[in-house]
Amino acid sequence: MIKYVLILHLCTFLNTPDCFQETIAPLEFDDHYSCMVQGYKVAGRQIENLGKDRVNPLKLAIKFECREIKIQQT
Repeated sequence: MIKYVLILHLCTFLNTPDCFQETIAPLEFDDHYSCMVQGYKVAGRQIENLGKDRVNPLKLAIKFECREIKIQQT
């Protein structure tokens, strides 16, 4: 069985792209599409939570990926 997990990366784009924090969301998805839709929602909320005062000076961004994982059935 194949599932997808959402992995978020906090990055700065001050000089060159540098991602320094990786978080695996505690969610599993049945398909790539569902994971991607949730990724955009979560990334948007995280940027809002960081706030303009932190995002602007550090040029922060949230990158995300939906990584495929194989679940063994018993």
